[in-house]
Amino acid sequence: MADSEAANYDISVIDVSPAGLDVTSKALVELSKSVAERIGTIHTTLNGLRVAWQGQAASDAEKVQNEWARVMTELFGTEEDPSLGVLPTLADGVGMAWGNFSVAEQGVTKIFTEFLTNLTATGSGDPEEVTDTNRTAVTMTFPY
Repeated sequence: MADSEAANYDISVIDVSPAGLDVTSKALVELSKSVAERIGTIHTTLNGLRVAWQGQAASDAEKVQNEWARVMTELFGTEEDPSLGVLPTLADGVGMAWGNFSVAEQGVTKIFTEFLTNLTATGSGDPEEVTDTNRTAVTMTFPY
């Protein structure tokens, strides 16, 4: 059953390492390529055995081969279009998250850099006097 309580965003923390996402997305791509190559070898070996199967064994083997091909296509896509597979899509999603968090990190860094620059900037002289009591930082009214 799903959690029915609303999230408290005042205490929730999202801790993301854009560099870690980048490394992970690249590793996922390489790992899925490696697994796909090994599965390709298994597939080739199984296809080579097909010649030896006869009768019911041959039809059973063909069913297994067809199911194997379907599952592998769902996992890895096809050679022509790997984006059809779950694993390449997952790696792409992690890569996109890396890009989004990197852009956000750069934006926050830029904002705080500008903030610091403006705080430490020296002016061209004393600030102008403010004598209008409606424009002061603190306005208080004292009772009699």
